[in-house]
Amino acid sequence: MSSPVLWSIPIASIFAREFMEATIIIGNFRTLVKRADWDDEKKLAAHKVIWTSSFIAFAAAFVAILGLGIGLSQAGQELSKFWVHIIEGVSKIVAGLAIAALSIKVPMWLGVYRDRKAEEKALEEQSNFTMTGGELRFNIIWNVWREMAETGAFLIPAFLNGNELAIPLSGLVGVIIGTLLGLSIYFGNKYLKDKRALAIFMAVFLGALASGLFTGGIQYIELELIGRSRVPFRLPNSMAHWKLPFTLLKPFGYYSNPTVMMIGVYWGYTFLIVLGHVYFIYQTYKLAKEEREKELEGPDVNA
Repeated sequence: MSSPVLWSIPIASIFAREFMEATIIIGNFRTLVKRADWDDEKKLAAHKVIWTSSFIAFAAAFVAILGLGIGLSQAGQELSKFWVHIIEGVSKIVAGLAIAALSIKVPMWLGVYRDRKAEEKALEEQSNFTMTGGELRFNIIWNVWREMAETGAFLIPAFLNGNELAIPLSGLVGVIIGTLLGLSIYFGNKYLKDKRALAIFMAVFLGALASGLFTGGIQYIELELIGRSRVPFRLPNSMAHWKLPFTLLKPFGYYSNPTVMMIGVYWGYTFLIVLGHVYFIYQTYKLAKEEREKELEGPDVNA
């Protein structure tokens, strides 16, 4: 009988992603309240609404995920090893997709990347922020619940393949990392003058993690559905990806005996992530150029 799995990088990554986004959402609402043309008493009441609503959303999502987990764990007890591998592979692929999106979102949140539609929407939200307590409560609960519900959806493979024992530790680590990253973005926007270094570090780190997780998922799919392709090279046993310290690099795509398909998928997926960053860098440059041209033209005297 195999020993229970108590730790999972994909599970930790999903928790980190969703809690980072939830922290960003809460921080954005706090910023909107602070900038609103309200008196101090109304702002204090609004901040209380934000925190109580966030707690309600977290608690409701926890109960829902717990109930879902109990039901799915019972259903997953009859799964064969084939389906366990397929579900694990899909879990890693989904985590890779989610973390790749986060790699591009972080520079956007920090204001390093710019997007015309996103900026117009943000300005509209800021100028039209006239929410009542009830409206603010609904928006907080809905948006935070949505992030936590996504966590539950991503955990379905873990419940089905019997990895539920890995959720507490992996989830705790993910929550801590995600919350700290979310807070770093929130305070970075408030205090950092040059946010590019933070944006570059987080974009590269998350992009590498996304490629590694995606490739790890494809490994399972290749093994069970396609058949293991040729292994072009094997590193010495002392550098095996299951041994320390090299196993720490495995979530980022390190394998001592990768197949041709794994190598192709890793670099192909990395290229797509880089292409996404290049697109937003171009959009940022384009917007800045348009603004400089308008400044040089000066005010319209015929207006």
